[in-house]
Amino acid sequence: MLEHASPPVGSQVASAPAALDLSFTEGVVPHLSHVEVLGPSGQAVHTGPLRSAKDGRDLIAPLPPLPPDQYTVVWHVTSQDTHKTEGRFRFTVGR
Repeated sequence: MLEHASPPVGSQVASAPAALDLSFTEGVVPHLSHVEVLGPSGQAVHTGPLRSAKDGRDLIAPLPPLPPDQYTVVWHVTSQDTHKTEGRFRFTVGR
């Protein structure tokens, strides 16, 4: 399960984040996980390579400069015990 996100779920941030950081309640397997950021009209935003951080519970996706608008994050994650979870949330840059 998603425990924390940066930018936060449903948030409005003044400036675009340099990366998306998702923290889960248990360790995740990055090469069996997928994170996608969608722009306001549903187009995929190119992110950098997904990597794990800290104790293996975080996934980090570098982001390009994002113009002010609303974005949707869609994630599919496989935990270290092979449990699969997925979800989505939105955040807004600027406005």
